[in-house]
Amino acid sequence: MEALATKLTYLFISWTNKEYSNEDIEIYDYGFQCFLNSITTDLILLFWGLITHSLLETICWLITFCIYRHHAGGAHASTSIRCIILSSLLGISNYAILRFADYIIPLIMPIYIISLIICILFAPIQSKKYLSPLERKREKIISAAIISLSIIASHFVSNSISISISYSLFIANILIVIATFKDKNRVSNY
Repeated sequence: MEALATKLTYLFISWTNKEYSNEDIEIYDYGFQCFLNSITTDLILLFWGLITHSLLETICWLITFCIYRHHAGGAHASTSIRCIILSSLLGISNYAILRFADYIIPLIMPIYIISLIICILFAPIQSKKYLSPLERKREKIISAAIISLSIIASHFVSNSISISISYSLFIANILIVIATFKDKNRVSNY
């Protein structure tokens, strides 16, 4: 995937007929890697949703996961292929969770509350892109608003959609906790 992203980066650069710094080239390359990872994972999950007749639930899981992670952050895989595999497996696991709907339904509200607490305590996760204190506050508010809107929406959608949304937030918040502790371990090792 990295090789394809690099080819796309240099193809893009050749089309623009401009000079780019090495830093700009790295940014474009990273952007193409993220794009390819996302498209590949999305296609895998949409195909999975089609063959398991859970397309709507899969789409709801995917949209919630992507939007929330964009604002809250979380742990990342070390390679593109790991990212695709792990993200796909997490999305596919939604199907397994839906099979236990009778047991999960009473847990939806506690999952939302736990997600909101994790969000308030730890989000957003600091990434390569520096966020000012004001930007961090804004991202935290947006992340908390996503959870709050999900809580409200859960009263108006089917149980399977509500489970998919709450499970997506739960998984994303587990990744926030993992990233938080990885970062604390990295800092304490220096």
